[in-house]
Amino acid sequence: MRPTAAVPFALLIASAGAQLGQSGPEPAVVAVGEVATFTLRLDDAAPDAALGLLPTIDGLRLAADAPLRTTRQVLRGSQLAEVGSARFRVQIEATRAGTFVLPPLAVEQAGATLTTTPVRLEALDAAGDDMRAFVEVRTEPPDARPWLQQPVDLVLRFGFARGFVEEGLIPMFARPLDLPVQVRWGWPGGAAGVVELPAASADAETVRFALDEGVATARRAGEEERHGQVFATFEVRRRIAATASGALVVPGPVLRFAYATRFDDDFLDGRVAVDRHEARVRTAPCVIDVEPLPDAARPAAFSGAVGEFAVRTRATSASVRTGDSLQFVVEVTGTGNLATFAPPGLSWPGWHALGCTSSLRDHVRVLTYDITPTDVEVREIPAFALAYFDPNAGAYRTAHSAALPVAVSPGTTASAKPSAPSLVAGVDDIYPAPSVSTPSGDPHALPRLHVALALGLPWLLALTLSLWLRARGRRRRDPLGQRARRAAATFARAMQTAGTDPADAFADYLAARLHSPRAAVVGPDLEARLHAAGVAPTLAARAATTLHDLLGSRYGGARVDDASALASLVTALEASFPAPGGRK
Repeated sequence: MRPTAAVPFALLIASAGAQLGQSGPEPAVVAVGEVATFTLRLDDAAPDAALGLLPTIDGLRLAADAPLRTTRQVLRGSQLAEVGSARFRVQIEATRAGTFVLPPLAVEQAGATLTTTPVRLEALDAAGDDMRAFVEVRTEPPDARPWLQQPVDLVLRFGFARGFVEEGLIPMFARPLDLPVQVRWGWPGGAAGVVELPAASADAETVRFALDEGVATARRAGEEERHGQVFATFEVRRRIAATASGALVVPGPVLRFAYATRFDDDFLDGRVAVDRHEARVRTAPCVIDVEPLPDAARPAAFSGAVGEFAVRTRATSASVRTGDSLQFVVEVTGTGNLATFAPPGLSWPGWHALGCTSSLRDHVRVLTYDITPTDVEVREIPAFALAYFDPNAGAYRTAHSAALPVAVSPGTTASAKPSAPSLVAGVDDIYPAPSVSTPSGDPHALPRLHVALALGLPWLLALTLSLWLRARGRRRRDPLGQRARRAAATFARAMQTAGTDPADAFADYLAARLHSPRAAVVGPDLEARLHAAGVAPTLAARAATTLHDLLGSRYGGARVDDASALASLVTALEASFPAPGGRK
């Protein structure tokens, strides 16, 4: 396994609700004798959670601080929850120069062991930062105190003394770069407690440089004066939203570069460095205080939207029959966490939402609901309401759309009212009375039996047909039951389709079986709802944990990559749901 770069609070493992994250080492590059900090955070921590034994590594000294236990507000799907966390800090001192790999560390609780991934620490002989360069990370605006889920801009900024880029820098890697330097940051990608949001594109001139183990672009940000020197500056911007309240620690990046002070002119290679040196510059972490959302006046329909929003809606058709469905499209615009809030559930009299898909197109969140009428008397699709928190006003607001007129007509099956045909004995008989010899005994017994069958059979067939048509009509008028009965087959087809998100497919399956929209199953009460629907407690817990892991994998969480295991879980759930249609 290749050691990972320093990634702050990268989500590693989820076990029975507990989530283990790691951060650091911070800084990732130190001088000999300096100390770096490696932090582990366990969410949903039990009181007995404890850090395991620390390894012995030649060239490093490791020491653990006492655990710090706190409570935080987190957003899980559309639900806000209070969770207990335990934080373990390991101090790492470098006693010699070199590159070191810190093996997995273990945290134990309730008989389970959770481990980190290996990380790397680099120690240099050189002490102190090079004064010809700087690097920093800050929020914009500075000292921002965002609310939970409120977008905030991070600015990674670095620069070099005027002329040093052209006259002193030399390549560090074989791959040619516009700016031959490396920034070790490892953030925010994969960090727990934060999601990265789409940022506005910059039109300024950009240069390529090394960011962690890849190549990134930075915009030229002009010149500025620092400590009596003029520096050419470069910027990288990231837009993030915190998913947990409290202190969000953004580690300070480390800027590395190679330079020379003496050069020779070579006939073949041109200007060649004679005295190659490596240097680094680092900065302190940036701490962002994330405010929890207020409990007072929070709407029941709030699903995590934070910002300022407007909504507009349309339908794919102005008419629909009972038993059929149409698409109700909601376009959400504005400034906020457009990409991350959960789609609100629909609860309208006379309508049922079969499911919802979501996409982000050109900074417009598009929610497409598949809805079906359950009452032929409805005349409109009700107004859509999006409850959101306005960070500027510090209060909850609701954006509304206009209602849409729609014509609802009875489905063909629902309107069919078959009646028994009018039959005339001896004329409309299906089978003519056979000519048979009459046995001895009662001379009228056998002919009377045939006459009864001939007269009654058509009525029996008509009654059977009528009952079958009525049952079929009831099924057609029960879209929830149809959806539940087709849930497993729909899931199987979705998993065989290229590009399908397993989280969406599994959420759609559970929503169908629980007769609810997809957004309604993404919440902390899923296990209880499955159990109430007849699923065994252990299987309900397994299903809820699997969906949580699938959704978490989108933002660096524990992954569920085995499609066959997911299919086996659906098979087990199918056997566990009571018939018919998952209802008791």
